[in-house]
Amino acid sequence: MGNLFRSEEMKLIEVFMQAEAARATLEALGDMGVAQFVDLNSTVTAYNRTFVKEIKRCDDLEKTVNYFSSQCVKYDVTIRPREEGVRLQSMDQVELATADLYASLSQLCNNGEVLEKDLNELRQLQFLLESSATFFDDDSGLGGVGGAVGRAEDSRRLLDDAESGMAMATTQGRGVRFIAGIVDFDADNIQRFQRILWRTTRGNLFMRLSRDTLAIHDPSSGSTMQKASFVVFYQGERIENKLVKIAEAHGATVYSLPTAAAGRRTLQGEISTRVRELDATVRTTKTRIRSVLLSTAVSVPIWLDSIAKDKAIYHELNKLKADVSSKALVGEAWIPTWADEDVARALAIGTSTSGAAVQSFFHIKPTRAMHPTFFRTNKYTRGFQNIVDAYGVANYGEANPGVFAIVTFPFLFGVMFGDIGHGILLSIFGFLLCYKEKEIAKLPAPEMFWTIFNGRYLILAMGLFATYCGFIYNDCFALAVNVFGSNYDVPADGKGTATVIDPDRVYPFGHDPGWAGATNRLAFDNSIKMKLAILLGVAQMLFGIVLSFTNHLKFRNYISIFCEFIPQVLFLLSLFGYMCFLIVLKWVGNLNDPPLVLSVIIDMFLKAGSLPEKDKMFEGQAKIQSFLLLVLFICPPWMLIPKPILLYLKSKSHKPSLAQLDGSEDEHGDAGHDDHGGMGEIIVHQVIHTIEFVLGTVSNTASYLRLWALSLAHAQLSEVIWDQLFFRTLESGSSIQIYVGFALWCCSTVGILMIMESLSSFLHALRLHWVEWMNKFFGGAGIRFTPFMLDPKKHLE
Repeated sequence: MGNLFRSEEMKLIEVFMQAEAARATLEALGDMGVAQFVDLNSTVTAYNRTFVKEIKRCDDLEKTVNYFSSQCVKYDVTIRPREEGVRLQSMDQVELATADLYASLSQLCNNGEVLEKDLNELRQLQFLLESSATFFDDDSGLGGVGGAVGRAEDSRRLLDDAESGMAMATTQGRGVRFIAGIVDFDADNIQRFQRILWRTTRGNLFMRLSRDTLAIHDPSSGSTMQKASFVVFYQGERIENKLVKIAEAHGATVYSLPTAAAGRRTLQGEISTRVRELDATVRTTKTRIRSVLLSTAVSVPIWLDSIAKDKAIYHELNKLKADVSSKALVGEAWIPTWADEDVARALAIGTSTSGAAVQSFFHIKPTRAMHPTFFRTNKYTRGFQNIVDAYGVANYGEANPGVFAIVTFPFLFGVMFGDIGHGILLSIFGFLLCYKEKEIAKLPAPEMFWTIFNGRYLILAMGLFATYCGFIYNDCFALAVNVFGSNYDVPADGKGTATVIDPDRVYPFGHDPGWAGATNRLAFDNSIKMKLAILLGVAQMLFGIVLSFTNHLKFRNYISIFCEFIPQVLFLLSLFGYMCFLIVLKWVGNLNDPPLVLSVIIDMFLKAGSLPEKDKMFEGQAKIQSFLLLVLFICPPWMLIPKPILLYLKSKSHKPSLAQLDGSEDEHGDAGHDDHGGMGEIIVHQVIHTIEFVLGTVSNTASYLRLWALSLAHAQLSEVIWDQLFFRTLESGSSIQIYVGFALWCCSTVGILMIMESLSSFLHALRLHWVEWMNKFFGGAGIRFTPFMLDPKKHLE
């Protein structure tokens, strides 16, 4: 697992390689994934870099292969992922394999689209001819748009006139004409079409629309459209062009049909024959295209992965700088200190593979630049580290909260979600994700599922800790578990006061089951869980301050140890440390009528120097409280005043930058704190830091009370769901009601408690770590180490 407490030791190297060996060397380094290259051409535009032509070539090949993929989707050909062990191809091989294939396949697909469009045109004309027979021959249900010619007795005459042909039009232009075509079957479009025709002809038309529709597949878009046929009868020669333009403006296709019925029947027969012949040709073409795509689909993932690999290599090569002769490339890269042999082996592989005459080499380059932060994780610790990295990357050399979050995060979640039954269900879910991780990783799933799957070990740990805390609370689906035998004798009718069986006996683990059903159980749980929340919160905050001490030692920031760590510890212990002492004393001490701890703390401030008799808990309490008050008042100015003065005096004697005096830079030039550019900024920063710590100590401690609130809410909600949805149905004695009640209880348990409550507890545990704990020691301003890695699924472990 490597060093998870602090970042791996990193160093900057300078690499020299021959131009002909550069690609092979970068490929070997990408396979190992141990080097993060620095962009030495950051001021150079992308179009002026050395390997822009190679990247353009990769883009062109990628477009070609993506065309194959799109055609596979269009013709329903499945593309399976590349199998493990299948070797990738070079760009020359990909280009050679795709060039002729692209030319032949694109021509074949284009011909297929042209044939299918022609077939659609013939099918539309065939459909129009079939519908026109109804328009001209059938009088039933005549509908449409009509004015002077809209009556049924006139429509027969209009149709007869139209059948007689255009030649019967009189010299005065009173003959009946018609236009016919196909229009998209859309209600709004057809209504607009009819309305504009009506207004254009002032109602002097008769329109027929087919009752049936024709499904047309568009070969270009792959969508299916519904088409309807229409015929518009009108009078006059001048208006024909207007009607045609109106029809075309509404997406209609106008066809020229014979005026005589015999001519239309003859044309219909010819069109039917052509449709059958062309349909057979289209099917044959599609079969041929599918056969080509079936053989191509096997190679598509190999080509895409090969192109992606080469493009990534050339993007990294663009970060290297060429020498004057352009025969060698020089690059800088961050590597872990243990990766020297890996880098040397990669350089040797690159030289031997390319056949370069000069061996590539590297040397360590001293630098004061900020080092990247790198923690070696495995599949278990990666989920916990991701929680920390979501807030911020640790500064180089800074204590890593992720190593402690492995325990503290699931434990705080378990404190809020504590229930034996719910914890076991969550553990089973996490265990199944871990046990079947290889099979699940191969399944297609949405992004939200992968977020859950990547945290499978975190879910398992949260379930185990929730089960552990459930045993402490003695809660299993809102029921108490009597494992060791209760020490309370509860009356048989459940009424009255329970008596203690053995005063010297203590229930071995967790709550005594005798508290289940007690009228004062809520008050008991309130007291226990609230005090536990305070104890856990103060302990974690104190641990955070101790971790800041380790950071100060690491960065040799001794001024901060004296001016920040010591007064912070004293301030926290003098106030809330003393409160925790009183809580524990009240539990273990043999006190008669002990006072409220909160009342003692309030009187400690309001009645300083004196101790009311009701607040007395131990001998010498008044003197200790007076001393703690004195410490509380000394600590804020201790944090505020000395540090800026000491930094100023030290800067006068040594003349270094104030940032270095503040411990903001170590020997690597890495920030341990924010970089302060002057004395004024140091003072402002110290004032803000002091006020934030003093106020934050109170607010952060209060924030830990969410452990008590969510734990109590979870227990009460679980009890309500049990009593109201299931227990009442058990009392009814009806098998149907019991079945329905059990189903409702299961759905509520899964939907409300297992999903909503677990998510709520997760978010609150996240907040306690990010805000209340990590702000005591965590800078989070580091740079993540992102090595050049050709396999995105690979992790350094």
